[in-house]
Amino acid sequence: MTVKEWLNRGYRLEREIRRLSNERVKAYERIFERGGNDGERVQTSKTNRTEELYARYLEYDEKLNKRIDELYRVKAEILTAVDAVEDSLLREILIARYINFQKWETIADMVGYDVRHVYRLHRRALDAAERIIFDMGAETLSNTVAGEITKK
Repeated sequence: MTVKEWLNRGYRLEREIRRLSNERVKAYERIFERGGNDGERVQTSKTNRTEELYARYLEYDEKLNKRIDELYRVKAEILTAVDAVEDSLLREILIARYINFQKWETIADMVGYDVRHVYRLHRRALDAAERIIFDMGAETLSNTVAGEITKK
């Protein structure tokens, strides 16, 4: 795993959280859908359909909460590494990209540079973060950091 891949873990979790959140909303809506029976209760099987739908909703809710907890943990790990970058501009770029998940154009506007220059600064920021992650090692960050980050 490269430094960039390690830093992108939060973004991947964020996407998964959005997907799970959408699925949870759909599951919730299915609980209260009315199937055109004008409010009359019609039993079509021995199992309680509402109970099954509610159980499915709770499953999504539990998965979603676990992913949110994981996202907080991952962001804390990333922030630990990024906070150790000495250059405040490089730190700002890393935080904008890997903590706040901003687009390159937004970051360029924020720091007042051309997007191409932000790409170059990003490369320097990744190099700085990589050195820090290796220096900090597994004692400070999660146990996976030292073993997962590979040199380019």
